[in-house]
Amino acid sequence: MISKILIAYDGSEPSKKALNLGIELAKQMKAKLLILHVVNTCIESWGIPLNDAINTLKTVGDAKVKEALEIAKSQGVEAEGIVIEGEPSNKIVEVANIQGVDLIVMGNRGLSRFKRIFLGSVSQGVIEQSKIPVVVVK
Repeated sequence: MISKILIAYDGSEPSKKALNLGIELAKQMKAKLLILHVVNTCIESWGIPLNDAINTLKTVGDAKVKEALEIAKSQGVEAEGIVIEGEPSNKIVEVANIQGVDLIVMGNRGLSRFKRIFLGSVSQGVIEQSKIPVVVVK
């Protein structure tokens, strides 16, 4: 039985699709949603102090999670949100394990084959690391 679903959410179109699927699954299964935004701290400085960049990204992440929570709650789904820092695929799996999640739902960013070779893919990293079922939405 699925009682808790983690939605990896960054506000992108694929993550919005993942949120919508997660909401539908939560309604059907009477599950709780955990909406997670990971601020990628594995970024290069953009010409501003790294702490300032991370703080800005956390503020943006908080707003995205708040928006997703409002959508879920408006549809009668119990939900909570978390914004954390770190390498996204590692943190998604870590939070899912700590929180006792039964299913991870996330979007596919659609990186080109070339970019995936050099940058990797968050969804691929989660699939490889997770012992919990993962649904990737295109």
